Amino acid sequence: MRPILWDESVPQAADQQEPELLWSWYAAPSVVTGSYPVGTAEIVITISDGERIAASMLEGHFLAWWPDRDQVIRVEGIDADGSVFATWSGQD
Repeated sequence: MRPILWDESVPQAADQQEPELLWSWYAAPSVVTGSYPVGTAEIVITISDGERIAASMLEGHFLAWWPDRDQVIRVEGIDADGSVFATWSGQD
């Protein structure tokens, strides 16, 4: 399977001004995987049926999956205060 998006320029420094998410999406079963910057408390994936999926996170990497072919609409990085600090959406 081939990722539809891949960007290797993910900042890892705690003092980074504009953090980004690095992620890939695969279909059937659908999987989103990637890495996140320091300070990320949660990664939430929104899929095309409206469901929001909390990704599993460990040591700077995340993974989420679901059993159908619904597409990724949005990936959000959320900090410890509950604020969304980085977002990718299908309209970006």
